[in-house]
Amino acid sequence: MRIVVATGIDRMSQYFATTLVRRFGEQVAGAIFQRPPSGVIQRRKKLTLRRGLRYAAKHGFSPVRIWRDRRFARMLRLELPDAAATRRRMFPADDEALRECTGRMWTTYDIHQPETVEAIRRLRPDVICLLGGTAPAREIIDIPPSGVINIHTGLIPDYRGVRPAEWAILNDDLENLAATVHFVEAEADRERIIARDTVEIEADDDEVSLECKLIHAGIERVCDTLLRMQIGGRLTTRPVIEHGRRYLGRHWNRDLHVKLRHKINSGAVRRYVQSRQRQTALDLRAGSSPSPAISDGNRCLNLGRG
Repeated sequence: MRIVVATGIDRMSQYFATTLVRRFGEQVAGAIFQRPPSGVIQRRKKLTLRRGLRYAAKHGFSPVRIWRDRRFARMLRLELPDAAATRRRMFPADDEALRECTGRMWTTYDIHQPETVEAIRRLRPDVICLLGGTAPAREIIDIPPSGVINIHTGLIPDYRGVRPAEWAILNDDLENLAATVHFVEAEADRERIIARDTVEIEADDDEVSLECKLIHAGIERVCDTLLRMQIGGRLTTRPVIEHGRRYLGRHWNRDLHVKLRHKINSGAVRRYVQSRQRQTALDLRAGSSPSPAISDGNRCLNLGRG
């Protein structure tokens, strides 16, 4: 079996690629890291700062103070100060695995560039594994005979799109916080679910740690899928027939981020964990098994295509 990994360039994406290299070795035929052009990155940074300044002016903050105080600027942009440390802790770098894959990986601005598509064809992959980056078009989906597998850090179909962990916290819906591994289809909202997996939520979790846990769960489910495909086992998928909801980038704004931080700082996650512990204790006292947040039929579906 020949595997091609297509992912982003952040720490989580590198961990995904190196994990597959560690577990499947030479079967990983190549790894593609999608890096936005430097001009796009600079525009995003400027846009973030402009939005932050507008938000400050709206709430009576002085732009001069923002420029002078870098700490205040970080607070204004609403970035978690420990986000980078959390990702470093949960996704340790594996330089040795990266070196092993040096001759089989390359960086591209767009996975749909003709030379990138042709390079994927030359690799003759049986399956392509995705995490982050750009959603593939039909010309890429049709290349591997076994399909394209994607990790989504939300419960499909209820939390399609971006920032599923953040939206689950805002909606007080942590019971439906789960990672979904699915086959990518050319038609929108036609995913075929391979597996769903919940994560253990702890009282001190925030949106960053929850996202990291969901990615870890998704990576484990992808590895299970590839192992089953490797031994020729039959994979069983479940088509998505519900419409659900798709959260897009334009749906997110500064006010929602402030609301999210207030909910987390006021103990929304901690209260959910305590309520689950109380319910588990009541179930055990009544002699029944604790009810999972997601039913067993959705928690981990055995894989399949067809």
